Amino acid sequence: AAGRVIAFDVRARGADTAGYARILRSSVHGDEIEDVVVRVVPEPRVHARCLNAQTFACYSWGPGRSIITIPALPAGEVREALLHEYGHHLDSLGDTPRWWAARRIGARLRSGQVATDYSLGWSRTVGEVFAEDYMSLHIRGASLIRWLPPPSAAVLRALRRDIIALRPAPPADPGAPVGNDGITRISQSGRVGRGQVLEVPVALTGPDFYVAAVVGPDPAYDEVPVEIEVTCDDIGPGTATAAPGRIAWVQVGPVGPGTCTVRVSGPATAAGGVVVEVTAGPGSAGVPTGEDPGGASERMRSGMRHA
Repeated sequence: AAGRVIAFDVRARGADTAGYARILRSSVHGDEIEDVVVRVVPEPRVHARCLNAQTFACYSWGPGRSIITIPALPAGEVREALLHEYGHHLDSLGDTPRWWAARRIGARLRSGQVATDYSLGWSRTVGEVFAEDYMSLHIRGASLIRWLPPPSAAVLRALRRDIIALRPAPPADPGAPVGNDGITRISQSGRVGRGQVLEVPVALTGPDFYVAAVVGPDPAYDEVPVEIEVTCDDIGPGTATAAPGRIAWVQVGPVGPGTCTVRVSGPATAAGGVVVEVTAGPGSAGVPTGEDPGGASERMRSGMRHA
């Protein structure tokens, strides 16, 4: 009724977009819903898109529109995951002081009950508690956070008030492309196996581009370490090592116009491999955050709002 646009990037047949739209339309939200694209992919492709073999859905964010990736399943089967990921979208936008106080997050941080990263596990990460509480705002009793009491009516009222107070979305550029093209003008993925090298040249057509390489374990291979190097004109290389079975990423920028080269290499002596995704576009490329319905998830973010 408010005339807001909900954008879908459908890459799978049989996607229940009307059902997904009903879930979002009936959720607690504001103008920020126009800042996110729901990307629908075949269920087997979710792991590759989210770079996590155990992930059911994930969220990544960047300037303009961010992306929620979900599998092309009936809406009823993805409702909890879609709401949880939308909670991450809200969490990325600004402060939620009423919820923070109602959940006593400051005290819990000081006492070591929760952390702003995954050092204490998925269920004790502040961002995951927030996303599960947002999902519980719509589906009571469905939270996977077991060590905390379910969010009380007071917690849910505080969360609702914080959402209403979040900043409005900036005016949309009617000429801006929607979906992947609006965030990553260049996108390429691949795999690196034993003793292999993946080298991706990236041509930057304008200024202030960022180039990112994200590497995660490939469930089809054993776990191995790999070296990541991103080299751009007139900028020293950005490097990282992806430890076996872990996720790593390198981002370089702002750069351009010019060229960059992304090089990911695996050891010749190890039988294993990884999934690689290379993106480039104006503004920070953003890093996906994956959600495992079993609770063992790795959140790939460059920083958290509560940090």
